[in-house]
Amino acid sequence: MCRIVHDNIVYSLQQTGGISMVWSALNDAVLRSDFDVSFVERKGAEKNLFRSKLLIPEKRVIRRRMLLQADRYMSVKCDVDESFIFHSSYYRDCSCRDANNVVTVHDFAYERVKFASKLARKVHHWQKMKAIRNADSIVCVSRNTYDDLLYFYPEIDKRKVSVIYNGVSDEFRLLDDDYDDYVLFVGSRASYKNFEMAAMAVAQSGLRLVVCGSPLSLKEHRFLQSCFRENMYVECVNADATTLNRLYNRAYCLVYPSIYEGFGLPIVEAQKAGCPVIVYGVSSIPEVMGDSRLMIKSNVSSTEIMSKINLLKNQSLRKEEIGSARENAKRFTLKKMQREYIELYQSI
Repeated sequence: MCRIVHDNIVYSLQQTGGISMVWSALNDAVLRSDFDVSFVERKGAEKNLFRSKLLIPEKRVIRRRMLLQADRYMSVKCDVDESFIFHSSYYRDCSCRDANNVVTVHDFAYERVKFASKLARKVHHWQKMKAIRNADSIVCVSRNTYDDLLYFYPEIDKRKVSVIYNGVSDEFRLLDDDYDDYVLFVGSRASYKNFEMAAMAVAQSGLRLVVCGSPLSLKEHRFLQSCFRENMYVECVNADATTLNRLYNRAYCLVYPSIYEGFGLPIVEAQKAGCPVIVYGVSSIPEVMGDSRLMIKSNVSSTEIMSKINLLKNQSLRKEEIGSARENAKRFTLKKMQREYIELYQSI
């Protein structure tokens, strides 16, 4: 029987988020498989929204007790006396001689857009480089991420690299055809996501703004107060899939003008839920989104976003966009992603 060790470090790094969602789906798949699987995990991991829904028997858990600030960057050593597969949720490797290391490369945002401090970029690059160079098998979440991998690591043997697209849960689905007068912004608000640009466009349109993700900072509140009249914006903190699906269903549209994505999960979530998506057509976004008149192909700006928002006033165009988007989203199912990872493990 194949022995697998899954490293659940991502549950200690975030309370929710795209990587946690995808990793939990993969954990669920191996729990239901014939594999002999264990999970490296820290105390308190259950606080993660997705981990809290997983039923992992305590006897399968390998506890880590060192300080998180150090542990998150450390190689893992497992007390396993046979060949096994080690797969980390976020750029850790296993130093055991019998480990077959698998790494999933989510994106190259730190390298491509340099949005964090110089120290943060340097540490992240070191950790990612270590995981990639020690990996026996590398998974990229899109063809664009695959191309980035070979750009930054041209020495990597292509034969050990594969593309497995992220899957999106069937919890995201169309509930009805009606919609309200608000625009959604979902996910990280790092500088390269163009949150302020999106907010200014929504404010100019006269629509409300709903911000889903981590809590708004004081600086962000002040910015939004300068753009919107009272009660014209609201935040929804760390929404679960059920809440987020309802928001997608009732939204006028999702605005997602990021200048770089490794995949872009909110795009597919919205498409599955029948929510039109306005994007900037760069990096992996055209690959994931498919062809759309709502894709900005020139330089992104609040004016360009506004013009796409106005396009959606045309009800026949809106209906056509929703139909083609829902068809596109069928390419990215959790079942397909889970099956491809299981097949990868079997091949190892």
